[in-house]
Amino acid sequence: MERIKLSVVMPIYNAESYLDESLGSLINQTETNFEVICVDDGSTDGSASILKKYAENDRRFRIIFQKNQSAGAARNAGVKVAKGEYILFLDSDDVFESELIKKAYEAAKRRDVEILIFGADSFSFYDRNDVKASPYLLMTGEMDEESKAQGILSDADRTNKIFRITNTTVWNKLFKRDFIERNKLTFQSIYVVNAMQFVMLALMEAKSIGYLDEVLVHYRTNNPNSTVGQYDKNPVGIYEALYAVHEEMIKRNLMELYFEVFNEYAQNRIANSFGTMRSYEGKKELFKVLREGGLNKLGINSRNIVEPIVRSMLDIDFETYLVTAVDFWEETGILSKRRYIIPDINNLSDRFGSRVVVYGAGLVGKTVFTQVLNSNQLKLIAWVDKRSEQLGYLVKNPDEMQNEDYDVVIIAVKHQAEAERIKQYLIEIGVSSQKIIWEKPVMI
Repeated sequence: MERIKLSVVMPIYNAESYLDESLGSLINQTETNFEVICVDDGSTDGSASILKKYAENDRRFRIIFQKNQSAGAARNAGVKVAKGEYILFLDSDDVFESELIKKAYEAAKRRDVEILIFGADSFSFYDRNDVKASPYLLMTGEMDEESKAQGILSDADRTNKIFRITNTTVWNKLFKRDFIERNKLTFQSIYVVNAMQFVMLALMEAKSIGYLDEVLVHYRTNNPNSTVGQYDKNPVGIYEALYAVHEEMIKRNLMELYFEVFNEYAQNRIANSFGTMRSYEGKKELFKVLREGGLNKLGINSRNIVEPIVRSMLDIDFETYLVTAVDFWEETGILSKRRYIIPDINNLSDRFGSRVVVYGAGLVGKTVFTQVLNSNQLKLIAWVDKRSEQLGYLVKNPDEMQNEDYDVVIIAVKHQAEAERIKQYLIEIGVSSQKIIWEKPVMI
């Protein structure tokens, strides 16, 4: 019997809205010698029915059902039963090129590597045509000439620049199964940042890492069910994941060779976490943990700090830190400098009346909020968002609109599909559909 070339391990949790598209792009692979291990992590929607349909119609699909434990635990369960020579960890909301498995497998075999890194791009959950490049997943510009010529990272690039060349994303990397087993690599059973330990240790333990500079995965962003959007639920999760890696590096005798690249990457991830975390209380909690011994436990101190925004944690209080950090986050791209406005917003007073509620506190919502405040013809009655508890005192819960006298509710979001979901929610809580508007914002 022919050996299975590759195992796809896919954790699944409440993915019924996009599971057919994702699994369909695996059915259509040009390579046929592979298996797909779908691990349902306690879904409460129709995901299980979809999975059973695929398993009944295609013997390459295998299903594991487990209680909800996290994507990390689901991936570990998949690895235990995988039979392929290589393992590919994919996500259930992404879409894959038809030659993903063929090209990744053949490149890994041809280069005889333990890990193969390949390219990917992203598209929006709300707009399939909103496609963006993701160069940070494979930074060939950081490689030396030896790496570029061979398609295999040189020893210097592996040990000195590995986390500049790629990051801890797991779904753009192919791993040799016996390499995973030999090095006892596992995912953390936590709900956010659960792939960091696995990927970081794998990249440090590997003696051979190849790359293929082609986009093979299309990653869905802005997915409300994704763990990427759940960092506020565990603000110190990024610290806990980095600390687990740090401790494993000590046990595995990797510290001497890899501390500098770990230190640089850890500080970068900390700075990014503060920039992307929405919750004021979450930022404050992470700041407190890091300042009161967390940085020291990661081996970060005044002598080896490379990120200015991390250095300032040692010197100033939290409130001052937030003000100081905004400029840094904008300059480094963590916070966007883009601004969106609604054209002719003042005309709303003629069409509806002057008393305005703004729904939405994201990038669009913040600038529309400012537009209304600065208008001579409109009066801001309330600024609301379902995430009000995370966002701060200025933003109210939409339920409080019942106590306000307003003429119009502006839904301040970028994508129409998202606006339609919000409109339906507003109608359900008693807002008249005649008072709800959404107009496509314009970037300035």
